[in-house]
Amino acid sequence: MEQRVCGDIEKLILQAVEQTSEAILITDAEGSILYANKAFEETSGYDSDYLIGKNPSVVKNDGAHPPSFYKELWETIKAGRKWHGRMFNRHKSGAIYTLDTDITPVRDKNGELTHFISVRRDITRELQLEKQLVESQKMESLGLLAGQIAHDFNNMLTIILGSVELVLEDTKEGTISHKLLSETLKTARHTAELTKQLLVFARRQETRPKKSCANDLIKEAELILNRLMPKNIDFLMDLETGLWDANLESTQFQQVLMNLAINAQDAMPKGGAMKLTTRNLAAGEDSPWPIPVGEYVLIQLEDTGTGIPQEILDKVFDPFFTTKPKGKGTGLGLSIVYGIVKQHQGEVLVDSVPGKGTTFRLFFPRVK
Repeated sequence: MEQRVCGDIEKLILQAVEQTSEAILITDAEGSILYANKAFEETSGYDSDYLIGKNPSVVKNDGAHPPSFYKELWETIKAGRKWHGRMFNRHKSGAIYTLDTDITPVRDKNGELTHFISVRRDITRELQLEKQLVESQKMESLGLLAGQIAHDFNNMLTIILGSVELVLEDTKEGTISHKLLSETLKTARHTAELTKQLLVFARRQETRPKKSCANDLIKEAELILNRLMPKNIDFLMDLETGLWDANLESTQFQQVLMNLAINAQDAMPKGGAMKLTTRNLAAGEDSPWPIPVGEYVLIQLEDTGTGIPQEILDKVFDPFFTTKPKGKGTGLGLSIVYGIVKQHQGEVLVDSVPGKGTTFRLFFPRVK
């Protein structure tokens, strides 16, 4: 009877280990894999038959940790102590993922170290969501600040523009005064335009989005987008048939496309390709992007340009941030993209690989 109960418990434990959402790996004392549960197979992309007998380094992301990291880890567990930390591993597909990991030494009844049990939890999406939340809070604060400054500037510029226009009417053409006042008026109008763009970023401009098909709006802007691209840049489109509707304000949506296209063009001074793609997207908990669960119209624009260094990727939507030479841009193009997408209750994300190109993804909630 007791033997049968023990057998039932062992069977139950094995089922629990196999069905848990935590990735579990068991190795011998030298680190050779003896067992990997289903969650580990899913997390790593490798099946058990391939993993058995190999070292866990098969899923290691080379270069993510210094040699001293693995040396300290191995010394800790070989000394019989538990190790806890974060690891960056590489999926079979090449994707990098982050694991919260516990490695526990196992001893036999004589106290000899015989095995190691590793329990790993994939926290990649969790970290992406945390990063996105911090980024959203930063942009919200910047928006409030920019909006207040732009509002105050707007009030002052209204008085300046009105006064200069009145004085200019009473000034004789051809005189130095008329010339200086004309330049002042031109500069004031340019400043007013910058203020207007800041208000777009701050989402303080009135917008009236309506149920629309993004494909139709893209086709309307296709001629202009083609003209924007020089001859050494190929402009490609891949528009999904039966694309869902979203609430879009046509002028602002097309401005987003223009700004992204200009940004892509600037990133390809020696030529390349820009591709505009639309897709229906049902985002679940396992979505590769840190966006709320739901149905979206995905607008994706990718280029084969110089790419954006990782150290400045988080700043590309900041107002007045630019890597262009002085006088070559205001640094508001992508800020306006961010502001318009957010005003449409959407999300905007950017991925980039220096030397290979950049991808902007816009997620607009589906409307039925």
